[in-house]
Amino acid sequence: MGVADVFAEKNGTFVDWQKALKLTSNTDVDLSSNELFTVCCRCREVLTESVDAAARCYALACLENIIRNCSDSSPGALATSHCMTVIIRSIEAKVHRDTERIRALRVVKALVDLRPETVTIGIVRVLSVVCASTDDPASMTCMQLLAHLCESCPLVVARGGGLKALAKIAGDPSLDTVNSIALSRILSVCSERKEVRSLIYPGRYLVSLCAPITDIMVAPSDKSFELALKNLKTCLISWHGLCELCVDPAGLPAVVSILKLPG
Repeated sequence: MGVADVFAEKNGTFVDWQKALKLTSNTDVDLSSNELFTVCCRCREVLTESVDAAARCYALACLENIIRNCSDSSPGALATSHCMTVIIRSIEAKVHRDTERIRALRVVKALVDLRPETVTIGIVRVLSVVCASTDDPASMTCMQLLAHLCESCPLVVARGGGLKALAKIAGDPSLDTVNSIALSRILSVCSERKEVRSLIYPGRYLVSLCAPITDIMVAPSDKSFELALKNLKTCLISWHGLCELCVDPAGLPAVVSILKLPG
C-alpha cells in the first residue's frame, strides 16, 4: 500500500494512521519528494483542522518518522508544506495537550539530531520561551535542544533568543544541576569565528551572569551571589570567556573596581 492509498482519506481515523506509521517507519520504502510532500501536507491538515488528539499525535509521529528515515529530502518537504508552523503551535500548546507537545518536541529533536541547519528561527523562539519558563515541565527538554543547537547553529540560536534563555537558566540558583551546562554552551559560542561573535555579542550574557557580584544590594551570603561567583570562576578559566569579560566595562573591570571599595 502506497502513500496515495494511506493518505487519500481525510477522516484521520485510527486505522489509517496505524498504516501511515508503518509506511513512514519502514526504512525499506524509498519515498519520493512528491510522496513526502503529500505526507507532510496531510499531517499539516490534521494538525490544523482535527480535534482528535490521537490523530494529531499520529500525524506528528509520521513527521518524526520521515525525518529520521528520509533525512535528505524531508526538510524540504516540511518547509514547503508549512509544517514548521503547526509544529510550533503544538509546542506552544499547554492545556490538555501534553502528549501532543511531547510528540512535537520529538519532531524537533529529530531535526536537531540529523539536520540542525534546517531548524528555523521560529522553532528556536518557541524553544527559548519554554526554556525560560522554568516552571514549565518541558523547560529542561527545550534547554537540551538549544544546547545542542549552539554547537551547529549558534547564529540562529542567538537570533531566536536561545542564548538569553540559556543565560536565565545559568543564572537561576534553583537550577543548580543544569547551571554549568547552560553556561558551557554560552562559552562555546564565545569561541566561534569573529564574524559570528560580532553578530551575537555573547559577552553580554556572561556579564549578566556575573552582575550580582557588583550589585551592592546583594549580600555575599545570597545564593545568587554564590552562583555569580561560581560562574565568574568558570568564565575566568576559559580563554574566550576571560576575553569577553575583559572587553566589557561592566564585566571584569567592574569586578576589579568593587574590590577596591572598603569593607
